Amino acid sequence: MSPVSRGRKPKKQKKSRGGRKPQPFLADFTRPVGRPAWFDPALAAAVAETAMLAGVSGPRELEEATATLIGARLHAADGMGATRYGAWTEELVGVLAERVREGGPEWRGAWFCLHGLLSITPAEMSDWVGEVIEELRPALPDAGDGWLAAMSQIAPTGEAWRLVDAYGTRIGLAAEFRYPEPGEPMVYLLDFDISGFPRLESAGVHDDLDHAVTAWRNEVGPSAAGAEPRPIGDGADVAVLTYWDMGELFVTGFESRTVMDNWYRSQRRADDLIAALAKRGVDLPKHRSLVEELDIEPTVTAFTTWYIDHHQQAPAPEPTEALAAEWLETALPGTELAVSPRRVQTVLQLVGDWMDGDLADGVRALLPEWIRWNAAQVGLPPEFTEAALAAMADLN
Repeated sequence: MSPVSRGRKPKKQKKSRGGRKPQPFLADFTRPVGRPAWFDPALAAAVAETAMLAGVSGPRELEEATATLIGARLHAADGMGATRYGAWTEELVGVLAERVREGGPEWRGAWFCLHGLLSITPAEMSDWVGEVIEELRPALPDAGDGWLAAMSQIAPTGEAWRLVDAYGTRIGLAAEFRYPEPGEPMVYLLDFDISGFPRLESAGVHDDLDHAVTAWRNEVGPSAAGAEPRPIGDGADVAVLTYWDMGELFVTGFESRTVMDNWYRSQRRADDLIAALAKRGVDLPKHRSLVEELDIEPTVTAFTTWYIDHHQQAPAPEPTEALAAEWLETALPGTELAVSPRRVQTVLQLVGDWMDGDLADGVRALLPEWIRWNAAQVGLPPEFTEAALAAMADLN
């Protein structure tokens, strides 16, 4: 294999352009010893599929096709409980570079795939892929780059919006992007569930804001029916990006195909959005420990007061404090009172993980009133309160 495709390593990641922690795409400390068995079959399948890329007609189509091609392989590996996606992608770049250098019928698809990676991978990886492309280019006088040369230049226009469902635990961030003129603008949507630690539920490209909003409402369901997009105005609107972690340590093995298609692209677009907002003077909130800085006393006091008003007696102190701690430890700043079916199930799972029988039973017995109290504080409609209460039974 050529020096371009072997022995070259992507540069180490630079500091994040905002409050979101950078996620290195090579994380040696997370890797098992040895080369994963899924690498070679995935490489062979991906390279074979690059042939279809040579027929795409523009940047957006190539971006989507590349994301889908890569996502198929990562999703298959995810289903086997495998990670090391960054190392696999590094090898893929090497194989693609070798195909281009060798020529033959497969070189053009590999060439297009390398350019597609320019648009969807995080900045540091994209920079490295760009260097590989530049080393290959002198040997390809007939490459006919045209619009391919613009693949790394996708950028946000500065237009960005936030969507929130009735529960307050499903967050959509939509931002307009475009390739250099005459590229048409498009909207990229990031859809997060923040009922526990932030989790990307879906992501993707849409023709415009209306299409993105419709897709988000359909994905989220009834709780999103009345949600309207609001322009992002301050860092609190995008606080989820401060706490979202797409690192391989957080892979569960149950990610959807849509999420894996956007494994790299979601990180790239999020960082681009952060940079665009920073130019407007909008910075992400500073990351703080949700556990170490937790103060449950105000919440315990407020709930206890409400409980006495409704039941003429105070709740048991120990279960109240335990419930408050579990509820608040995964609540992002500003969402302490947000209640949703998934947040209820998350808390119940945490309770079952470590609490002894008597304490766990006390917390479970108190949880319905805790749900009603939180719902009353935020004015949650009755039908959604009932859905949150029903989530307790769903987990049994």
